[in-house]
Amino acid sequence: MQNTTRNINKGKKILVILFFLLGTGQSAFSQEKTLSFEEALRDLTNNSSYQSALKSYEKSRQEIDLSRHPGDAELSVQPGVKTQYSEEGDQGETELTMSTGVTFVLGRNQIQEDRFRSAERDYQTEQLNLETVQREEILLLYRLYSDLWLLQQEYPILIDEENLARERYEGTLQLYENGAATLTVLEDREEELQHAEVSLNENSLKMRLKWFTLEQTRGLMGNESINEIPRLEDLKFSIDLKKKPIAMTEQVLSSSADYSDQKNSIISLTETAERLEKRDWNLLIKPSLTYGDHDWTASYNWENRNLDFNYALPLATFNSQNTQTSQENWIAGLSLTLTLGTGKANRLDGEVTQTEILRQQELLREQTDKLSLELRTLYQQFVQAEENLTQAKESLLRQSRLKAAVDTRFEAGQALKADQFSAEISERRSRWKEEEARIELQQTYMSLMVLAGDLSFLGY
Repeated sequence: MQNTTRNINKGKKILVILFFLLGTGQSAFSQEKTLSFEEALRDLTNNSSYQSALKSYEKSRQEIDLSRHPGDAELSVQPGVKTQYSEEGDQGETELTMSTGVTFVLGRNQIQEDRFRSAERDYQTEQLNLETVQREEILLLYRLYSDLWLLQQEYPILIDEENLARERYEGTLQLYENGAATLTVLEDREEELQHAEVSLNENSLKMRLKWFTLEQTRGLMGNESINEIPRLEDLKFSIDLKKKPIAMTEQVLSSSADYSDQKNSIISLTETAERLEKRDWNLLIKPSLTYGDHDWTASYNWENRNLDFNYALPLATFNSQNTQTSQENWIAGLSLTLTLGTGKANRLDGEVTQTEILRQQELLREQTDKLSLELRTLYQQFVQAEENLTQAKESLLRQSRLKAAVDTRFEAGQALKADQFSAEISERRSRWKEEEARIELQQTYMSLMVLAGDLSFLGY
């Protein structure tokens, strides 16, 4: 008796909290405004997760252009002044000079070439990531949408279950007042009524929370009509899963942005290791030409792919002492500088890189196992969801036969109206559970297809 009383008081406290949260007992969703899943998808691009992935994708495309560009041409101007004293106390000879130069980059060096290829691979990975985020957001949206739809379908059933519980309680109360029922039975009926009331209010609260999360997923949290929940439409699609997990593994791996990123890391490290294995050398070619006080020089750096042109000339001379006479002769020259390194730094760096490649390969294997496990887990959940749907259909058939039997007895005057109402509610509850099992199967199937990168069954 004490336990029953505590449960009743606990139920009353829950009711007070729920009524406070919900405010009023009005319908939790609009009877006029509707929202289809296709309409909900139109606003999915407003989602912050999608926008963030889109910006990363656009950034990776820009980084390709950046890494493709070997470098800018540079123009340099270097003025100079030189004073020369020939005797003590003279004013000195001052000469103004000017040196100009221009540098051209004729191509990408080996390091820049590696970065360019890495940027191209990153671009492909970001494209996969954008598609993955879009599929995952569609899945999240469908889960929220279908869960909210189920809650809306359950709402009228809960209302009838509350009415039935209230009717049973009032009938038992009359019997108790007439001495035909015990207090324990009356308390059980009151507990059933409180449970039905709590379930109805919890349903309303869950609908609001699901709706707010759904709007946040659509990127519409600032919408003024967010408190108005529309009536959702059911979404059914065909389910055709013929492949076993082992046949889907390759498709899952090729659709994974994380797997692609891991592979690209190994490729980039391998290219770096191959570059470090090459001989460490550089060649500098520098032709020059001089005529009087005018100097022309050019130089080409083989490693950096840089071509430099420089021109130096005198601008003016003050207090000329005429101590020297410029020779107006043409002087041409050519110098070659070959630089050879011992390669020890590259060898040590290469050893570190090879170790890192081995580590990244282990991470790739771990990523492969993780995706394979996720695939097999979802597949087992899919098989279980199919069994749950079959059981729900069988339960509905049994409940429909029971309702038919109660209807027959009611027509023969052998059953009460309350019995017929109870059988009808039970059949509706079984039908709702069948819909719940169907939604669970569709959600699991969509999860599998999202992992495999295939949403063609939705038209995407």
